[in-house]
Amino acid sequence: MRGDKARPAALRRVVLVGAGRMGSALAEGWLRDRTAAGLLNLDLVEPQPSEAWRQAEARKEVRLNPSPEAADVIVLAVKPQSFATVAPQLAGWMHPST
Repeated sequence: MRGDKARPAALRRVVLVGAGRMGSALAEGWLRDRTAAGLLNLDLVEPQPSEAWRQAEARKEVRLNPSPEAADVIVLAVKPQSFATVAPQLAGWMHPST
């Protein structure tokens, strides 16, 4: 072993549901170093995206509220009391290997 950091497998599509404080912190960290995160595409599902996320979309760093398509990983960054409202929307993002 040469001490090289193991690289994570590339995730073609990650969907982050919720871009409040917790979701934004996650997304910002992933976008800071996409290679280390193994991230190729990040979709943000947020009904009221901030201006910063709108600008990130304009720079093609993220996709805001895209139509659902199969995702490799879905991360829920919503308050527990919101889960019942959000859960039905997840089906379009899921496939057998999600």
